[in-house]
Amino acid sequence: MIDRLIISADISNKYEKIISDKHIRNEEKEKERYINQKKYKWIDNLTLRTFHSFCYHILRNYGVNEFDNKFKIIGDEKRNEEEDLSKKHCS
Repeated sequence: MIDRLIISADISNKYEKIISDKHIRNEEKEKERYINQKKYKWIDNLTLRTFHSFCYHILRNYGVNEFDNKFKIIGDEKRNEEEDLSKKHCS
């Protein structure tokens, strides 16, 4: 998402060329991303989250009046339970 914002702010199109170049190492791309993020202060001040991360953040921080805040993310826990079950059945 940060790449998209930087690309939209970069009128020279230099950043897009760097990011899309397959011959440039990821470390160099990360460095360019950092430099450009700092270059555009409005991008540097943003907090970007996925939809699920945003909802989790709201529930965790503002759901205290409605929930006990001891909820867990089902997807991660379910996967671990399935792995545990498969290990028990294979043994």
